[in-house]
Amino acid sequence: MKRRNKIIFFLAFFFIISLGGLLVLVFVDQDRHNEGNGHHWLSFADDNDEEDNGKRKGDASLGDSDFKPVTSLAYKTTCGGCHMAYLPELLPGPSWEKILNQAEDHFGEKITLDSKVREELLKYLRENAADRSSAKKAGKILGSLEGKTPLRITEVPAFRKKHRKISPEIFNRKTIGSLSNCAACHPKADQGNFNEDYVVIPQ
Repeated sequence: MKRRNKIIFFLAFFFIISLGGLLVLVFVDQDRHNEGNGHHWLSFADDNDEEDNGKRKGDASLGDSDFKPVTSLAYKTTCGGCHMAYLPELLPGPSWEKILNQAEDHFGEKITLDSKVREELLKYLRENAADRSSAKKAGKILGSLEGKTPLRITEVPAFRKKHRKISPEIFNRKTIGSLSNCAACHPKADQGNFNEDYVVIPQ
């Protein structure tokens, strides 16, 4: 009887130890996955938000939660020639107007815009800005601004919140360069897709 009890005790102890080890491995693997890919950190969706869950199952088509891709050739040529042609929905109209009004001191660079081109850019940016968008992510951007008109997308509180867990060392990598280089980690950024399933953080 004692021998039988010892065997049962040993089996129960072995099962508990094995189950504990398995749980530890699962949690460690999940942490490494999140750290390596940046999932949940580079998405505009809230931490517990499942609004895009249906679309993330391999469907890269645009939906209410996605931004519209840039359609203005003038904007692509004028602004996209030096850096990514940032999607208009990432900032409200007044912010874009401020940026164009300060073209002679464009973040340390002097830009000369023909009046006709300037008006065309302003019209396009205003009509497609965050405050004219039906995208849920644009609504989150506006809600976080509390009436402010930032000049940089990286100054938007909703943007900063979603990148808060990424260490500065990652953004300083040569493959990324800075927080403003959206396309480095969001290969579908030009299509308006910032969903976490498509995030790839380069080494």
